Amino acid sequence: MTAEPQTMLKVISPIDGSVYVERPLAADGDIAHALTNARLAADRWARQPVTDRVAVCARLLDRLKAGKGRIAQSLAWQVGTPVTQAEAEVAEAEDLVRTMMGLGPSVLSDIHAPEEPGTERLVRRVPRGVVFVTLPWSQPWLAALCLIVPALIAGNAVIIRPAPQAPLPAEIIVKALTEAGLPEGVARALHLAEADAARVAGAVEVDMLLHAGEPEMTRWLVAAAATRQRPVEILGPAADAAYVRRDAKPEPAAEALARAAFTDAGRLFGAPRRLYVHAEVHDRLATLLAGHAAEAVLGDPLDAATTLGPLPRREDAVLFRNRLEQAEMQGARDMVEGGFFPADDGSGLYCRPRVLTEAIQSMDIVREPTPGPLVALVRVSSDEEAAALINDGPAPRAASLWTQDLTEAHRIAANLRVGVVTQNLVGGLDGNLVWTGVKGAGDGVMLSRAFYERVTRPMTLNFQHTA
Repeated sequence: MTAEPQTMLKVISPIDGSVYVERPLAADGDIAHALTNARLAADRWARQPVTDRVAVCARLLDRLKAGKGRIAQSLAWQVGTPVTQAEAEVAEAEDLVRTMMGLGPSVLSDIHAPEEPGTERLVRRVPRGVVFVTLPWSQPWLAALCLIVPALIAGNAVIIRPAPQAPLPAEIIVKALTEAGLPEGVARALHLAEADAARVAGAVEVDMLLHAGEPEMTRWLVAAAATRQRPVEILGPAADAAYVRRDAKPEPAAEALARAAFTDAGRLFGAPRRLYVHAEVHDRLATLLAGHAAEAVLGDPLDAATTLGPLPRREDAVLFRNRLEQAEMQGARDMVEGGFFPADDGSGLYCRPRVLTEAIQSMDIVREPTPGPLVALVRVSSDEEAAALINDGPAPRAASLWTQDLTEAHRIAANLRVGVVTQNLVGGLDGNLVWTGVKGAGDGVMLSRAFYERVTRPMTLNFQHTA
C-alpha cells in the first residue's frame, strides 16, 4: 500500500509534546493562484516609489510592536526558545530591519555617470520580480523579518515557505503587512509539502530562490530553480568557529562564548561550537566555560527564570546525543556535571549543556553543524594551526577571534576563508554589515547593502536626447 499524501501541517511543541499549530498544506489551486497573483502584483509593486515601500514596512513594525509578548510566547511553543530570549530576538530583528529601511532609499537610488551634453546615463537597480523565500526554524522571527522586509523594500513580491516547525512568524508578518497597506498578492505565505516547494522553486512565475530553510531540501530546490536558470541564494546551517589566542583574556572570552553557545540552545547567529584554543589558555578557558554551563537553567521556556529550553525536534536531540556519544568514544571529555540538570532525562528534547575538551578536528561534532547547547575545545599551538583548522570545516560562516592585538587579528583574518570575522565579539549582527558564509554554509547574504544588491539586478539606461 502507498502512504496517503500528507494534507495537514502539525507543529508538535517541544515544551510538552502537544499539537500547538495545525494548518492545511497548500493545494494545487492555492499554489497556482499565489503564483499568478504574485507575478501580477510584482510589476505594480515595483513601480511604487521606494519611499512608499519603506513606509508600508514602517507601518508593519508599528503594528508588530503591540504583539511582541504574544510573538515571544509563540516562539517558545514552536521551537523552545525561552521567552526572555525570544523577546530579545524580536527586539533585535526590529533594530536590524529599521537599519535596512534606512539603507534602502540610498542603495536603491540611480547611479549617474558623469554628465555629457544631450545624454542621460545611469545604472538603475531593478527588482528581481517574484522571490521564493524558504525560512528556517532557527531564530525564525529574526530570519523571517530580515529576509522578507528588505526584499519587499527592493520592490519584489515574495512567496514564503515557513519552516514546518515554526510556521507562525511568516503568517504574522504577512497579516500585519496586509493591515499596513501592502497590496494584495505582494506577499503570501504557503505551507508547502517538499515536492510542492520544489515545484514553486521551478515555476515560471518565480524569478529568484532565497533558501534559508531545511538543508535536506537544498539539492531539490536548487535543481528546480536551475531548470529555469534562476539566481539562487543559500543560507544554510553553519559550523561556526572561534580562536582564543594566547594573549586573550580568558574571563570575558569564556563569558561571551558560553552565552552564545547556551542561549537559545546555541541557535544564535554566529554561535561558535568549535573552539580552537591556544594551549597556554586552554585549561583555564575550559574551566570557566564549564562554570558558566553549570549556571544554565534548563527547563520550561515559558518560565522567565529558564535560560535553556528544549530542542525543537526529536531528530535534533537524537543527532545531538549521537554525536556526543561518538565524540566521547573518540576521547572527548565532558566538563559539565549532569546532576545539575534534572530536566535532561537522557532521551527527550531537554538537553543539558556540554563543554567538551580533548576534541579533535576529525570528530563530527567539531566539523559538522550540530544542534544543541555545546562547545568543543580543540587545543592548538599557533595562529597558523588555528586558521587552517577553521578553514578545514565543511560549513564555515563566522569566525570569532579573541586577541588583544588588532594587528594580529587583521593578519589572522586575512588567512581565513569564512564569511564573517569578529574580534572579541560573538555573532554581533549589524544591519550595516553583511552576514554570509562559504562552502556548505552557502554564500547567500542577509543584511547590509549587499542584500539589496542580490535581490535586485542592475540595468543600464544610456539615453541620447538628440540624434
